[in-house]
Amino acid sequence: MFFQSCEKMRGSQGEEVDMNVQDRVEDYESHELPGKVTVDPSVLETIALLTARSVEGVVAIPQSTDTERFLGLARQAVEVQVEDKQVTVEVHLLAAPGISLLQLGRQVQRAVTRAIEKMIGMPVAAVNVYIEDVIYPEAEAVLAET
Repeated sequence: MFFQSCEKMRGSQGEEVDMNVQDRVEDYESHELPGKVTVDPSVLETIALLTARSVEGVVAIPQSTDTERFLGLARQAVEVQVEDKQVTVEVHLLAAPGISLLQLGRQVQRAVTRAIEKMIGMPVAAVNVYIEDVIYPEAEAVLAET
């Protein structure tokens, strides 16, 4: 049976060979399959965006305003480039006050790298983090009033 932890099999010379399930799974996973799997770069952007947002200390990922888009000044908050089968990510974010911005940037780098490598299986060449501002609660209240 395939799901038994260890099974006796006959080798090419008729000898008994122990083959465990892990060996069979690895053989299956390394087997070339017909066709290809393509992941759209926007999927990488979504993974990076949601992962960065989940890091404690990230207040928001800034989005371009209508005015910026109209003037042609808009840029994406998360940009991904794939070159030579390696991923480079740029993440722009707004941080909470009272924390180490360097540590926050490093945490975002680690989290985004892990997420892309785990979900996509591609190596990450770099995650560049741009902390655009620190948002204080008082400033949020003033902005909400206007």
